[in-house]
Amino acid sequence: MTKKIAFLLIGLSIFLSLSCKKGDKEIDPEAIAEISEPASSYGANVISDYSSLQLKLIPNTPGYETPVAARTMAYLALAAYEAGVNGIEDKKSLAGTLEGFNNLPEIDKSVEYNWPLAINASQHTLMKKIYGTTGDVLKTRMDTLKRQYETFYKNGVGSDIVESVWNYSQTDNGHAAYDNNYPKSNSEFSGVGKWVPTGDQKRPLLPEWGTVRTFGTGNSELVAEPVKTFSFSNNTDFFSEVNDVYTTASNLNVAQEAIMNFWYMPERSVTQAGNQLGFLLDLLSKENYKLDKALVLNLRVTFAMHDALVASYKNKYGNNIMRPSSYIHEAIDPNWQPNLPEVAVPDYTSEQATLVSAVATVLANEFGEDYIFEIVSQEDNTKKRAFKTFSSFAKEATVAPIYAGVHYRMSATNGALQGITVASN
Repeated sequence: MTKKIAFLLIGLSIFLSLSCKKGDKEIDPEAIAEISEPASSYGANVISDYSSLQLKLIPNTPGYETPVAARTMAYLALAAYEAGVNGIEDKKSLAGTLEGFNNLPEIDKSVEYNWPLAINASQHTLMKKIYGTTGDVLKTRMDTLKRQYETFYKNGVGSDIVESVWNYSQTDNGHAAYDNNYPKSNSEFSGVGKWVPTGDQKRPLLPEWGTVRTFGTGNSELVAEPVKTFSFSNNTDFFSEVNDVYTTASNLNVAQEAIMNFWYMPERSVTQAGNQLGFLLDLLSKENYKLDKALVLNLRVTFAMHDALVASYKNKYGNNIMRPSSYIHEAIDPNWQPNLPEVAVPDYTSEQATLVSAVATVLANEFGEDYIFEIVSQEDNTKKRAFKTFSSFAKEATVAPIYAGVHYRMSATNGALQGITVASN
């Protein structure tokens, strides 16, 4: 996938009207690029500021599990992109190309636009809707941030199609999932070798998430490699998978423990999607990205995260395989426990491996595979990991759940391959 390939996205057009004429002369509609400063002339602060606010919203808004958080990031990213796309050279709105999203109002090409201010309005308006159940303190922070940009640029802005964006987001089968993360009884997933609850939560998380609309072509139908045939017999490939987890997780060295603990995201945290968003913000700052490039990369990363999790959950509930701990309790060691808590979902494929591999693929395409960087945990900023390649970054995220004892190696490995495919579609 090249940099010229953009993910499909919804649109948001928000504009600043300064003057329709200069003196007594009509402005040439084709001269819009000369009327408005290009997005490349602005810094990416408006993207960073609103994304940073999301990192506060996610753990403090009920129901924002990793898939829900990634979906929300994606819609806000595409809203920002559409608000500024007319200021980006060689980029176009994708209205009319995204499934089911058509007939958006076009911008007035005789009007001058301030792209950061337009994006500010788009993020504030959609954020108030999409994080509508958050507390008053964080809602006030949204309002404060909006006013800061309006004061800085000293101009007003109109937002005439926010409702179109909001309405479109409600048609993807993922709207309001935060309000009902556990809609089905586990009895619907029972059977030999099937997932059973392993913690306090007795219902499966987001069992219909695999049906949520994706942004990348082909990602909604993406299927991982077939899972190995389930068996309790100790001379089978499946038993070997289980024994691998059992022996590996039970005998970690110091380096493996450090990897496992770095990648762990507890319940009601910023989530692994938030962890990757924070990483993206660090890269935008490190590379001093201007607004135009930041809009595009933000879009690509968040779309990849959303689609990766839809693909992973589609396979999770399509295969419905029990966690390693359940198998080990039945066939190997009834007293064994994984090193970290498990999310209430079937095993195959690993959501973390799929998610981070998709992100790593997008970033390798952007910066090159060989790239020296550090990632800081958004959950605990004392935890840091350094890498020289994006593939080593993805590999760590892939093996960490094995070290934790919460995923089979096949789930992690094939999840990683799935994430690479997601980012390439």
